[in-house]
Amino acid sequence: MSNTALRATDGLPARKSGHWAREKLFRVGYYTQMFATGMKNAWSTRAFVDLMAGPGLCKIESDGAEFDGSPLRALKAKDPFNIVVLVEDDQALVDALKARTAAPDCRPTPVIIPGDCNNVDHRSGTKHHPVKRVDARFPRPYRLEHNVCHHPETDSRSKVRSHHHVSRDGHHP
Repeated sequence: MSNTALRATDGLPARKSGHWAREKLFRVGYYTQMFATGMKNAWSTRAFVDLMAGPGLCKIESDGAEFDGSPLRALKAKDPFNIVVLVEDDQALVDALKARTAAPDCRPTPVIIPGDCNNVDHRSGTKHHPVKRVDARFPRPYRLEHNVCHHPETDSRSKVRSHHHVSRDGHHP
């Protein structure tokens, strides 16, 4: 187990995280769900790729709080992705990720690629799925402003700003 992992209540490693991680992952889950639902009728194939997936669960050392990391949030989306590719370098974390993603509420079955994300072929996860070129960009995170994003776990409220350009054919306006 890496020095950035803690033991979770399920006995498997969890990513050692700070209190800020819960807020960040809430937002990641919010936008992941929004994308998965918003694009389900526009694109026949939607993929989620996490290049540093970790063990799928985070834990705050100071208070023991545990919460889903980005891989589990993507796999538990109400409108699931067609392809989920998860890359992780630490074998103990890969094993934990495999165990956690085998849960019945995680779908689809992800492609888990052990190895350094700088040295693996990420396209291997999509080899059986015909995918048109998809370009997702987040260049200016201050363009679109939502009034309030409520985080139910921390009861915090804040403005969420984002600008998203997504093109199916690779052309950019």
